[in-house]
Amino acid sequence: MAGTMEVLAKGTVVIGHVLSACALGKDGEARLVVTLDSYERDGHWYALATNSVARIAHRDAVRWFNKGTNWNVARISLPAESIIGFTLASTLAA
Repeated sequence: MAGTMEVLAKGTVVIGHVLSACALGKDGEARLVVTLDSYERDGHWYALATNSVARIAHRDAVRWFNKGTNWNVARISLPAESIIGFTLASTLAA
């Protein structure tokens, strides 16, 4: 949405990638940063430029999983159909 105008319809297929993924560090945070690259409309793919969006897990608010070693891993999940707000970095083509 841009104000009251729908930019991409609900259910539009988009493709993005992971910019960075950092395990729990000395700062007490684990991070996952993603961005969008393209979208599909009427059978054609178009470039898409957005801001990056981060998911951060703090040491005292994460679920811990024992991997069978001395390491504990904080997991950040971002399910495939998650609703995430991105901001366009340029005008859409099409």
